[in-house]
Amino acid sequence: MEFCDEKFSSNQQIKAPESRIGVYGRHFHFIGAGGIGMSGLAKVLLRNEAIVTGSDQQHSNVTDMLCRLGADIKIGHRTEHLNVQTDAVIISAAIKEDNPELQAARERGCRVYKYAEMLGKLMDGYDGIAISGTHGKSTTCGWLVWCLKQAGFEPNYIVGGDITQLGGSSGVGDGDLFVAEACEYDRSFVNLSPRIAAILNIEQDHLDCYKDEQQIIEAFGEFALRLKRGGVLIVNGTDSNICKLVERLGEGINIETFGIDCGCDFEARDIRLVSGFYQFDIYHNKFPGYYSRSSHNLAWSLPD
Repeated sequence: MEFCDEKFSSNQQIKAPESRIGVYGRHFHFIGAGGIGMSGLAKVLLRNEAIVTGSDQQHSNVTDMLCRLGADIKIGHRTEHLNVQTDAVIISAAIKEDNPELQAARERGCRVYKYAEMLGKLMDGYDGIAISGTHGKSTTCGWLVWCLKQAGFEPNYIVGGDITQLGGSSGVGDGDLFVAEACEYDRSFVNLSPRIAAILNIEQDHLDCYKDEQQIIEAFGEFALRLKRGGVLIVNGTDSNICKLVERLGEGINIETFGIDCGCDFEARDIRLVSGFYQFDIYHNKFPGYYSRSSHNLAWSLPD
């Protein structure tokens, strides 16, 4: 990561072996710290022994929580809230260029990260799992984190909504996994390079930053191509727009498909409603296969 130009030379780096993401002792300032995603990032940094300060327009349970964890969060945006020892500033999507704290940070030469940029930087220190799609991201992220916990993993996670079963929207664990939503708004998800990525569906949305549906598909394709080498892309095999995307990705990407009774790698069968909850059986392909790009259908075949 890059920080304030004037503060650290190449032979003056603060580094601690216990900080897997290299932020030990660094000072991060969050403008808009009370947001769901921003507070999640702050928690990860605090767990890795970074110094966290910040501000938000309103007092909330979230700002209280961050203070209990060791952060110093002020209410209101003022120049004096930016400590002279600040190494980097993280801003939420709602922060405008005329924000006094942001202006002060730029004048001092601090490195300024947007939320999605910092999320990508932190995820690089873990085995990232990024869930994308027009709909269902929060539900899927929450479900995945809950399942990982039940399986004995201790993931780090940031979900775009409060999950009752998880006790909130974000958490920090001792494991190697980092689960996060990958939002397509303003192409935020192209800042991420996960080891595992999921695309649930692709539909028209956020037409304030996309010209049309085709441009949205192209953005999801850019996100898919940011997978780490050897990573896996998990896609909805029944979504027509995802089928178009996958055909254009080219060779060299490991792809797994899921769907309902559709010949995908993972299938949900015998779906039934039991006491108000859906239950189903999961089937997985018995043999290894490869993706055939001869049609828009996600068809898998046995290798020769």
